[in-house]
Amino acid sequence: MSRFGQQFLPEVEVRGYVTAFVDLLGLSNKLLQLDALCDPQNHANAKQIIGRSLAPVRTMRRAFEDFYRSFESHRDPVMEEQVHNLPLPLQQLWNETHTYESVVHWFSDCVSVSVPISENSDLTTMRGIFSMFSSLSVVYLQMLAMHQAIRGGVEVGYGVEITQGEVIGSSLAKAYRVEQVARYPRICIGGELLGMVEHYARQDTSEPPEVLCKFFACSSKECLMTDLDGAVCINPLNTRFLKALDRNTRARIIYNAFVFVHQEVRTARDSQNQSLLKKYEWLRDSFARIDLESCMQAASKDLSD
Repeated sequence: MSRFGQQFLPEVEVRGYVTAFVDLLGLSNKLLQLDALCDPQNHANAKQIIGRSLAPVRTMRRAFEDFYRSFESHRDPVMEEQVHNLPLPLQQLWNETHTYESVVHWFSDCVSVSVPISENSDLTTMRGIFSMFSSLSVVYLQMLAMHQAIRGGVEVGYGVEITQGEVIGSSLAKAYRVEQVARYPRICIGGELLGMVEHYARQDTSEPPEVLCKFFACSSKECLMTDLDGAVCINPLNTRFLKALDRNTRARIIYNAFVFVHQEVRTARDSQNQSLLKKYEWLRDSFARIDLESCMQAASKDLSD
């Protein structure tokens, strides 16, 4: 059982949360373009200015809500297929298992997602962590395909829901700290959370709840990769979730993500923007380790068929 259980203090409920903090990179410069609307000469280009400034925010919010709520429910076809291959008692337990509804809070170009930790069900907790990892994996790749990079951190700690839909506490503070040290366009996993997942994945038990908990923990680890500097982060090319997309959609997402990363490298090199160049060269080289080139070639073949 996790040490992050519920604690009751006067007038507030303190409980454990797994929190992800995700930032939409490069948006502040686009938002500054809205000042151009103060110039009457720019009114004719108003829609274009607003689109460049606000469209990425709306896109990330829509993509995150769609994918996250899908994985949080029982509507993930890949996971359902795997569960149907499990013994019948585990299938029944899967159908009976619920997750706490996550707390999603948007602020400008940032989002925090907090999954409550169950004080009496490791299975409920681990399923919530899996839902978070899987949705982050898909949203990360989806945003790259839409020519927008994101960076984030995920960690475990305590928190308080001070208003409906807003959790503050050590889980958010630590997730933010992990996001800041991530440096590059990636979503990194904090050490405490990684230790929790690995603990559940190592369980040696025959009890159905613990077996299914281990199943979710191992599935969560499949969402991760070890990056060039040893940091553990979300793997945007997790084959489990790429299979959940239809062939044409999968091909276009992979191809567009691949093209965007290389365009950003070329743009940064041409403009001699060393900070940006370093970020996207890192992302390109990181992808190369998970064979994005082969994925792109396969995507090109799918698109040409």
